[in-house]
Amino acid sequence: MSASATKKAVLYIFNTDLSYSTEDRLKEAVFSFLCASSSETTPHSLCDDTMLQICRTSLGKPYLPHLSGIYVSASHSGEYLLCAVSDTKIGVDIQRHERIKSETEDETYARLQKLSKRFFHPKEAEFITKQPWDRFFKVWTAKESYVKYTGEGITDNFMNFSILPGDCRILSEENDAKEFVRWSASDVCFHQIDFDQQYTVCVCTKELVNIHICRL
Repeated sequence: MSASATKKAVLYIFNTDLSYSTEDRLKEAVFSFLCASSSETTPHSLCDDTMLQICRTSLGKPYLPHLSGIYVSASHSGEYLLCAVSDTKIGVDIQRHERIKSETEDETYARLQKLSKRFFHPKEAEFITKQPWDRFFKVWTAKESYVKYTGEGITDNFMNFSILPGDCRILSEENDAKEFVRWSASDVCFHQIDFDQQYTVCVCTKELVNIHICRL
């Protein structure tokens, strides 16, 4: 976290519950975000179903048509649903680290390297070769958070941009113990968040933000 960050974001962590939709959880997250804010321009009394309406663009990006200046993103994997709420444009992605039961370790690494050559920028595909298991998820979540930030989703452009920082040591395995790892690439900021060893989480924003984690 940095004193230079003027924008804020909250990452709300929900356990998967099929009785609630993603839109339900996004509304809950936005309401919590507004209640925790000191904004006088958004009285809590306005936070009714209309004000908290969640719509989606033609490409599936969620947005709040009745609340200007509040941005949302959501991602689901395994037992978690993450909802990111911020006062700046944002994208979030979570991926569970899963192996195919019948695969050997070498077969898993070969599969991930094949996927990286198909979907990643050439520099990213080269980057994961030394540590395919850890680095694949770091790159994938960062790229997905970026296309959720832009709202374009996974397209043919997915392999045409790189999320790697100038100094790739920022993403080295020595940083795995840190709660937050931050870097800049492709004119945006990435925030890798560690809250569960079986998952990789990344948030993408235009500028550096203060990120808080809240379990609901």
